[in-house]
Amino acid sequence: MSWEISLLVLTVLLTLVIAVGVPVAAAMGLVGIVTITLLRGTQLWPSIGDIIWNTASSFTLVAIPLFVLMGEIILRSGAARRFYMGLAVMLNNVPGGLAQSNILACALFSAICGSSTATTLTIGTVALPEMRKRGYSDRITLGTLTGGGALGNLIPFYQLDGWKGGMVIVRRMFGKPSPVAEWSLTLGGGAITLAVVVGALLNFYSK
Repeated sequence: MSWEISLLVLTVLLTLVIAVGVPVAAAMGLVGIVTITLLRGTQLWPSIGDIIWNTASSFTLVAIPLFVLMGEIILRSGAARRFYMGLAVMLNNVPGGLAQSNILACALFSAICGSSTATTLTIGTVALPEMRKRGYSDRITLGTLTGGGALGNLIPFYQLDGWKGGMVIVRRMFGKPSPVAEWSLTLGGGAITLAVVVGALLNFYSK
């Protein structure tokens, strides 16, 4: 089977499995098993457990819950609320107001923290009650927090020895990309996503 046909089959399979309600992680695992079977038959099945265990038990992944701890410390210190309210004042006259503040706050916090979970929890804890108090619908509030929270993995933060973040750590477990490729994948992808979400909100609130 050619790679084009294999790609088509796997894409259709993944779409169908997710469409029927299977959790994304389980769906991707199932597609991975199907991929191994298509490429090597059943001879690699006994090693699937070892692959999952070795990946999940990697010491490198310890950094990810520490990102969440960092976000919790920033939240409890009160810095997150001051940071968010400062953005809200700056964007008061921009179409979307607090909705735009959610996106930009998530993007900037991502550059500090580098974790989607920590970004969503920290900004969401501050933004949700404030937006409800000002009459924003939960649809807009939760949508912007979800979209902005996704930037937590796309936009990493920088230390002296290089970029850090959840996705950067996971990628480096499977091989170290070149600095140009890493920059393109992180800052480039994050900037494009940020521009698309901000543009969509501007369009929505300008109607």
